[in-house]
Amino acid sequence: MSPMFRTTALALAIFMLFPLAFSQQQDELAELLNKALVIDANIKVLAKDPKVSWSMQAVRLTIPGKPINLQLKGKNISLDITLTPYQTNDSQKILLVVQNQIVLQETDSRAAEFFSNLKQIIIQLGDKIQFYPLGMAETSAFNIVLELQIIPYNEAKIKKIPLPNPESLQESSKPQGR
Repeated sequence: MSPMFRTTALALAIFMLFPLAFSQQQDELAELLNKALVIDANIKVLAKDPKVSWSMQAVRLTIPGKPINLQLKGKNISLDITLTPYQTNDSQKILLVVQNQIVLQETDSRAAEFFSNLKQIIIQLGDKIQFYPLGMAETSAFNIVLELQIIPYNEAKIKKIPLPNPESLQESSKPQGR
């Protein structure tokens, strides 16, 4: 067999297998997207002084069991929230595990207060909920509110909600080496 024939045969084999590999990758992505969830989170800091109030909105794509992180850093506050959705026996409900860490620093004394908690909430897909990581304090200078809505990816596409790139879901779902 001539070297030219071997090279041509190898090239032909690669071009024949490429669509198969591409098709398999597309099937894997489609399977992930069928399980995918869109988490629409709006974090608000509500202060008695409206000039201090601020908010952040984030739309994240994940699959059940894969956590997403939301971080908010301000002059006197640091907020780190980890949301992990888990599928329940009811396909229309999600168990959401919310872990947050909040550091509040006083400007004058530079003293800091640290708050942390872990909550489990069962959520009906599509329902909007409000979560208060620090609770609701009438006497506090501010309250932190986390508004959440979790919907299936395919439903979010129909509603035309701006979505993150689904390719990022596929890359991040693979185990990472250390």
